[in-house]
Parts: sequence; C-alpha cells; structure tokens
Amino acid sequence: MNLVVVESPAKAKTINKFLGSEYKVLASYGHIRDIEEKKGIDVENDFKIHYQDNDSLSKHLKEIKKCLNDADKLYLATDQDREGEAIAWHLKTVLSKNNKLKNIEVYRITFNEITKEAITKAITSPREINMNLVNAYQARRSLDYLMGFSLSPLLIRKFPGCKSAGRVQSVALKLISERENEIQKFLPKEYWSILTNIKTEIGDILDAKLNIYKGKKIGKLDIENEKTANEIISYISKANLSIFKIESKEKNINPYAAFMTSTLQLEASNKLNFSPSRTMSLAQNLYEGININGENKGLITYMRTDSVNLSDDFLHSARNLISKDFGSSYLNKEIRYFKNKVKNAQEAHEAIRPSDINIRPNHLPKSLDTDLKKLYDLIWRRSLATQAKQAISETTTIKIGDFSKETILSAAETTLKFQGYKKIINDVNLNDQDSSTINYNKFSENTVVKDLNFNKKQHFTDPPPRYSETSLIKKLEEYGIGRPSTYANIMKKNLQRGYVKLSEKRFLPQPTGRIVSSFLNHYFENYVDYNFTANKENELDEVSQGQKDWIMLLKDFWKDFNEKVQGTLKLSNTEVYDYINKSMKEFLFPSVENNNNSRTCPKCNKAELSIKMRKNGTGPFVACTSHPDCNYIRSSVFPDNENTEELIENKLIGYNENDMPILLKKGPYGIYLQLGEDNEKKPKRISIPKNLSIEDINLDKAKELLILPRLVGKHPETGKEIISNFGRYGPYIKYENSFFSMSKEEDPTTIGLNRAMDILSKPKKTNRRVIKPLKVIGKHPVIKEDINLFKGKYGYYIKFKQVNYSLPKTFDAEKIVLEEAINIIEKKSK
Repeated sequence: MNLVVVESPAKAKTINKFLGSEYKVLASYGHIRDIEEKKGIDVENDFKIHYQDNDSLSKHLKEIKKCLNDADKLYLATDQDREGEAIAWHLKTVLSKNNKLKNIEVYRITFNEITKEAITKAITSPREINMNLVNAYQARRSLDYLMGFSLSPLLIRKFPGCKSAGRVQSVALKLISERENEIQKFLPKEYWSILTNIKTEIGDILDAKLNIYKGKKIGKLDIENEKTANEIISYISKANLSIFKIESKEKNINPYAAFMTSTLQLEASNKLNFSPSRTMSLAQNLYEGININGENKGLITYMRTDSVNLSDDFLHSARNLISKDFGSSYLNKEIRYFKNKVKNAQEAHEAIRPSDINIRPNHLPKSLDTDLKKLYDLIWRRSLATQAKQAISETTTIKIGDFSKETILSAAETTLKFQGYKKIINDVNLNDQDSSTINYNKFSENTVVKDLNFNKKQHFTDPPPRYSETSLIKKLEEYGIGRPSTYANIMKKNLQRGYVKLSEKRFLPQPTGRIVSSFLNHYFENYVDYNFTANKENELDEVSQGQKDWIMLLKDFWKDFNEKVQGTLKLSNTEVYDYINKSMKEFLFPSVENNNNSRTCPKCNKAELSIKMRKNGTGPFVACTSHPDCNYIRSSVFPDNENTEELIENKLIGYNENDMPILLKKGPYGIYLQLGEDNEKKPKRISIPKNLSIEDINLDKAKELLILPRLVGKHPETGKEIISNFGRYGPYIKYENSFFSMSKEEDPTTIGLNRAMDILSKPKKTNRRVIKPLKVIGKHPVIKEDINLFKGKYGYYIKFKQVNYSLPKTFDAEKIVLEEAINIIEKKSK
C-alpha cells in the first residue's frame, strides 16, 4: 500500500477518488508540532529550536502511524509553499524518531491544482524535501518567536493589559495608527465647483465644466471660496461663447492579469463584498474540491500565490474557449503574458485560475453555496479575459470658449466602441458608458452659445480614509511586507489583541494600540521600520532560494535587538509615559478654544495631565499627575478619535442655498445638525443617524439630512401624505400616524413612492416582546384566574391580575406550589 498525507480532510477526500485502491489518503490537519513554549529557542546554541507536538492533532498522527505499518511508500503531499514544506518536514522528522519509516520510501510531491492529471503527474515525479524552504520557514518562525518572546513581557510591564507584539503585525498596527494620526490632524479645505448648463442658438443643451479661466488651468481645489466662484460666474456670463472644437479619441484598454492572493481579495471585496478571510475560506473550498455530478473536483489552482503566470496548457485552452464561445473577433492575436510587479514573487508558481476552463460557472450544481459560485465566476472570467482582445473606448470632447480662448469650458462623453475582454468579465457598463442621454453627434463647431445657467456647489476636502482589510493588504504588498499566506493572520492578531477593531469594515485603532505603536516606533524604531520588515522578507526569500544561511540571519538580528530590549527594560514607566505624552501631545491633549496648553488639568488648573494604565489591564486613561491631591480622570484617551462630541460646540459645516449656516452641535441627547443660528425662533434640527459616523458629515450629507422629515408623496388611493425620516431605531416611513420600519440599508432622503407603497403593503412588524411564563402555578380558588411564574432581569416573580410579586432569592421558585403562591400574594398585598 502507498500512503499519501495531505493537510486537510477535504483535500484527502478529493484525491482519494483519483488514486486507485493501492493508495490511501490521510490528512495531518496542519502543523503537527510547533516551537515549545518554555524552552523555545536556545540562542546560545546556534538558535536551536525546541519543538513540541501539537496534542490536539495526536489522534490524526496516530492514524498515520497505524497505516504506515502496512505501507511501502509515503508521499508527503502538503501545500507547495513554505508552510506546506515545513509540515512535510515535521511529519518525516517525527515519524523517523518513532522508527515508523524503516524500510519505507519517503517522497515529497506537490501540485498546483487538485485534478486527476495533476495528482498523477505529481506521483510520477516526486522529489526530496526542499530544506531551503524549510529553513526559510524556521527562520521566519524564529524571528517572530524571538521578537514576540522579548517584546511581550516588556509591553506587559510598561503597559498592563497589553498582550504582545509581533514582527509584522506591529508594522501593520503602525500603518493603521499613522493613518489615524493623519485623520486627526486633518483640516478640511473649502473649494467650490461650477457646472454650467449651456443652451446653443439652435436649442441644444449641454452640461460643461470650467477648464481654463483667464488663461489659467483650473484644478479641483482652485476655486477656494464662494466669492471667487461668483466672480468666475459673472465673468463667464458676460463672455461671448461658442463651440470651437469637437474631437474624438479612441483608447485601447488592456485586461488585467489573472488573480494572485491580494488582487483576488481586493476584487472580491469590491464586487462581492467579501472580507479577505471569507474570500480565502471560499477559495480553499474551491481548491480542495466540489462535488460535481457525483465526482469531487478541485475547481481552482492554489490560492496562496503572488504570481500572475499561467501555464501554457491553460492559455491554449482559454484561447480555444474564447473562439468557441465569443468568436474569433474577441480573441487576442497573440498569447498575452503579464509581468509580476510584486517584489520576489514566486514566478515558478501560477496565478489563481480554474483547474479546467471548460467547467463554466453555469455548470456548477444549483445546490452549491451561492458565494462559492460567485467567487468561481469571478476567477473564471478574470482568467479567461487575459487572452481576449483589448476593449476600445471613444471619448468625444466638446470645447466651448470665448474669442481669445482664454476661458474654456468642456464636456466629454465616453462610449464603448468594442467590448473586447469586458464582455467576458461583465464589466461593460461599470466605467465606460456615460450615463448622459445627450447625443454629442448633433453638436457642431462654431455654434454660438445663447443661454447659460450656473450650478455652484461648496465642497470640503475629506481626510484620508481608514484602512479596510483589502486596502491594508494592498499597502503591505506595496512595501513588500508579509506574504500571501500571512496576510490573514496579520489582521487576525491585531484584532485579537484588542489593538484595533473593525468599524464599518475599516480598521479603527484602539487607545492601547495607538500607545503601543508610538512606544514601539520610538524605542524599537529600526524593527518596526517598513524597510527593515520588507528587507527581512527579502532575506527570507534568499534563504528559500539557498542564497543565505538562516542561522546567520538570526544572529544578525538578535544581538542588537536583544541589547535594545534589555536597555528599554531599565527605563521606568514614568520615563516611558513622559515620552508618549510629548510625542502624542496633539492627539492626547488637543487644543480647545484657543487653549494652547490643553495638557493642564481642567480641575486643579495646576498640574499636567498624563496617560495612565489601569492595573486591571482594561486599558489606558488620562489623569492628573498630582493624584491623590487631584482626582481628575478622563476616560476618553484620544478625544477627537473616540469621543468627538467632547470637543464639538458649534462646528460650521457650511451654508445652504439660502446662505443659512449649517452647524454641527452637541446636545443632551447626542450630536445633531442645526439649520440657522440659535437666535432664530425655531431653527431646524435633526439628530445624526446611529449608522452614520460624524467624520462622514460633510456639507452634501448635511443638506440631505436636513430635508428630513421628507414628503415622499401622496398615497394614490387616500391622497394622504407619506413621510420618510430617521428615528431612534433607524429609518422609517410614516402614514396615517403609523410608523413602518425601512431596512437599515435604505435611505429616507432618496426613497421613492413605489418603494414606500411596497413597505406599506406588507404586514407591519412589531417590536413588542411577548414574555411567556415558565409555568402556570394554578388558578386562584376564589377569583378563578391563573397565577403564573416568570423569570425576570432581577430574579423570579409571580404574576396575578396584571400585578408582579417578586420572590425571595432564597426561595426555590421552580418548585413553588399553589398554596405558597397565594400566601406570597396575600402578604405582599397587605
């Protein structure tokens, strides 16, 4: 018998069907051992690693050992990356120690896809375990262990409640924290846009934007205020304008490369709204095998890759399918290859593609999970489109100007002349089709402009957005930090430690996370530097290619790092906190109302404020340094970040069309918008919806909200008004003094009458909670009404004639009988 060991049971199940009765396929369920917690790494003995068995996987290892008793050959078929190579090495090492491999031939096999052809080819072309890959894995694990093992107790000592730090995770935390600093320092800049509605002498209408004014090109932020906007409008309205140029330009648009791990996660997030972890979980299922017509088939190639290469066999199959399904007019003349932009990408590997391009998305079973089908469809189309012709778009631009051409307005329309690859990926209408219904072909040069109408709008620049999971992965990839197999773990670790949280699908650093990041960035600057981390990844790649010794890599790292740790341990907590207070002063103690020395304690007005760490480990806070003489405490560590309402008094958002000010204000029930000044009779006010962040309130959003409550329309049958608004429990519509909830995704500022009627036609939901009794104790012998037993928030009680009677906590409530219940009612009634 031949024994094949893979990592997962799903993969084992699929491969088992491809191999005959001479083979048995088992799963190791991942790493069977890891670095021992106590002994760990012996830095004095050439960084010898002490490994310990993973007890939770012992039963699977036991099954492998048992099957080896009847085996002649052992094929280690774990994944093709460093992790997979290390698992194969661990298996061989552990089994050799137990003398289980005596007289057994051991082979290492890898495959990029789980198909019968790929498995058969791998079995017939085995190799030895690649120790370069294993050593690269050992070097990475050692770096992570040594850095975490050294920094974690240091952090715990200086910042009670901090759990640990990691080599790559700390760099990701630094990125997230630095972005938050940018957001907190951001000052919005006002700018105006002018859209000009043009009517020609023959009655044609066109919307145009200002490009050049008095010989100067106008950028997005160049119109700085309303005064300038009015001056421009006044100047243009007096000018003699005409269409002086109409030109059309074609543009060839190339398809994208096939997916690698990061681009798949990004596209799945954008198009399917999948998180990176969800995407990888679904991709794992597609790779390991899906039942199609009674046969398990691996549908895609290995999903952890940084390569965009495609095999020659796949390229020829894809080209044949394009000709067959879409016609030769959609097939690129030559095979199109893509160059990898990722540093040190594993070019020998392949991109993520279908194992068999002829398994079309509509061939998948109807019973298959919808998300699996969506992801496969995305991968299938992207891979196929690499060999399709370019799409061709045509942009027609109309330029309008005065006689001197010193002032120019322009309008542009883009249409898709040839769909090309976009027909395959269903991307025809996403970016290239202009939504305008204006026919640009009817305009001609030298046509005079007769009437002008102007629409000016005030805008404010937005702060940089917080990182989402996908945008953070993209940034890490740009720096060359991390690898496809580590991205998900990087996100997970920072979330588990409580250093960040996901808010509206974006990373929001928590106070502890920002303080830890500031500490590491100062005292361990070299080790959380983006270049240092990227260079270490490059060195690990060199180890995997046999170009660098992994022990020397660790020696180079450890000496200076350990000295830095020992030196930092000698610092007092006060010294560390003083540095944090100074380095993060503008975020910890932001100036309010011309008070530049906002670090002064607001209670005693003498001592300074400082960050403190709670001894129970529940996080940082800000307190007066003269404690216990002054007991001032501020639980909000970063006021702008965590509790914006603390600093809001009368923030001017902008002005509406009638030049009335729109203010963001703080009231006893939270943050709200106000239209007009306080001295007006009844200024309009509206609360900020719970699902909307204060950072998202710009002028346009404020104007939208201030139209509420909004008249949607009149009921077609009764003629009575239907009103939409935001309420305490979310968006709703009101009709005949009754309230009907809308889904949280719907917007009361845009809901139409048809949708409102649809909501009114459905049975009204009620939020009333019906509490059922635990049991009916019995009927009162005189009044003949039920006495019921209930369990409430504060304990058990009995209910009789709509009156609640609490039971003593020492009373065994569930064994209560009728007589006892009557006695309690009579005593309580007296």
